[in-house]
Amino acid sequence: MRSQEDCICGGYRPSTRESSEQTGRRPKLSPLSSQNDPGPSSVFARISDRSDRTTLLVWSLFFGLGLLLIESIYLYCKQGPFFGALGYWGVPLTAAYLGVPLLLALLVGGRVSLWKALVIIAVIFYGIESTKMFVISAPLLGSPTALSAFVLVSLLMFVALLFISKRLSLDPSILVWFVWVYNASCYAVGFQWRTVGGDMAVFLRSPSVLAIVAVGAIGFLCVVWISRQARRSVVAGALGLATATVVVTVMAGSASAGRGVESAADDRLPDIYIASFDALGREDFDRCCAASDGAAARICSRGLHFENIVADGLATYEILRANTYGGRSNSSCEDSLVGLAAAHGYDTSMWLGRKGVRIEGADCYDHYFSGRGRDIATRFALPAVTDHVWKALYSGRADSREEFIESQTMLSELSARLSSQRPHFAYLHFLDLHAPYRPSSLTEPSAHDEKMDRFMRSCYRVGCDLSANEALIAYAKLSFERSLPDIDRHLSQLLEIAESRERPYVLIVTADHGELFGQYDGFGHTGGFVPELLSVPFVVYDSRYDYRASQDCALALSSSALQSLVQRTLANDLELEPGTLLDPASSVEVHDSLGVATIVARSEEIQFRISERMLEQSGTSRNVHLQREGTLHYPVRSCAEEMKPELTD
Repeated sequence: MRSQEDCICGGYRPSTRESSEQTGRRPKLSPLSSQNDPGPSSVFARISDRSDRTTLLVWSLFFGLGLLLIESIYLYCKQGPFFGALGYWGVPLTAAYLGVPLLLALLVGGRVSLWKALVIIAVIFYGIESTKMFVISAPLLGSPTALSAFVLVSLLMFVALLFISKRLSLDPSILVWFVWVYNASCYAVGFQWRTVGGDMAVFLRSPSVLAIVAVGAIGFLCVVWISRQARRSVVAGALGLATATVVVTVMAGSASAGRGVESAADDRLPDIYIASFDALGREDFDRCCAASDGAAARICSRGLHFENIVADGLATYEILRANTYGGRSNSSCEDSLVGLAAAHGYDTSMWLGRKGVRIEGADCYDHYFSGRGRDIATRFALPAVTDHVWKALYSGRADSREEFIESQTMLSELSARLSSQRPHFAYLHFLDLHAPYRPSSLTEPSAHDEKMDRFMRSCYRVGCDLSANEALIAYAKLSFERSLPDIDRHLSQLLEIAESRERPYVLIVTADHGELFGQYDGFGHTGGFVPELLSVPFVVYDSRYDYRASQDCALALSSSALQSLVQRTLANDLELEPGTLLDPASSVEVHDSLGVATIVARSEEIQFRISERMLEQSGTSRNVHLQREGTLHYPVRSCAEEMKPELTD
């Protein structure tokens, strides 16, 4: 028998396995070793044998289900509904997530091992997610950060290709777990950033993000260590059990019914409708009323006007949450507006004009609408990307308002929901006025969309030079104003729905905040404690009374005003006499991620204090204030002589 040395010199080199058998020792291989890893002598090794085609297909299906579950959990953590609202769209959605891995398995099953097939799938999924995040966030990232992200994506793709082509040997679990941890971190960071706002470069240095990265890194190292110490079958079983626990918890939470209390309803109680319009300032609504000859004119001429209502912040979802609970300090469904209505026998519902978004407090309602079927399906990564690419190829550009739900659809869904004769409490939030502004009266939509796309990229998302973009800003503001008549149309349909029930009803027309078009060098609605953003309309229209455009000039937050009015209505105190509904406040305090602002009635001023983490954004659209503390003029309206409401037929 030739010695090992003779074999090497003679051109024969024993394999790693043969060498280890002769020496009785198992070779030590680093994660980056170029030697062939013999793998564990366990069931896992046999499962990963590429000759087992059936097992390969089974594992690919499990991996597809895993991607679907990760996406579902992500949407749930974003406060987004998923399976419950998919309907029959759940079938093609599931087929997509199972079909892609299965197809890839059939293509590569005869050429690469199981782990490399899974890595191909993971890399493709990672590439889709990264591309989606890059496209969405590129205007806000800035060129250096965006370029760094692109380089990172390319580098990881290059490493994956080397591994797949057998030019680089990696412990497969390390690569798979790295992709998983990276995606989870991106989700966490992206969700947190969208919640608090601010520039991405500044935000990435914040303690919260550093903590997320640290936890992800520690978790990644722990998984790698466990996978090298224990049988992979044990690790897989533990992960499967953990995943099943999370899924069951999520499904149980999403399937929880509203907290309505079954009780006998008083036939005298009216239906209550809250019609909230995104980005509609008080002065804009006044112009809408003056120009209208339809529903808006009817509501304004017969309604009760609260002239000094202040938005409960600058961020839409936080404002909707505060209005639902009746204040920022409350977090109990039982004490919320919805809980109070349910306790009096009301059916309750909320209708949000943005796809796949679930605000905090949504569980308080008996029914919550944020899209159906395809609306929710396209919030998942694979359908979203294919849908986006298809629209771009078909029309030359992607629809920038694709994430919104048509108000007509919301009203049709509401009408179908109002089948019971029990009184109903409905909160509707319309996004017709939200950027990019697209009035229904457009005659040249292609030219309009091209201009608004430039406005969104050049000014709305990042701020711009006012003098250099004067014409573009003027066009955007004109488009916003041309969208105001759409309010009249939606209010008209809502009144028709309410009157078709042949019940008394109360309609409250309000907004979450206003909108800036270059004032204070700002755009949008998230960056300033200024009257244009904080002053919102608040008109109460009661089908039984004619208030003859009476005014109530009490200073109050929108959430406080809603709480008082709903309580008075539920107490059957139906004659809403002006001047007696709200406790007059000498000042109100607005809390937001931007900071804190106090509006003082006597001095008619806003006293603001900007939060520490938003100071670096001073002078930008995310913080139009140049100082940390300061004051601005806030016009407080005074009222004419109060008038008594008249009972109508």
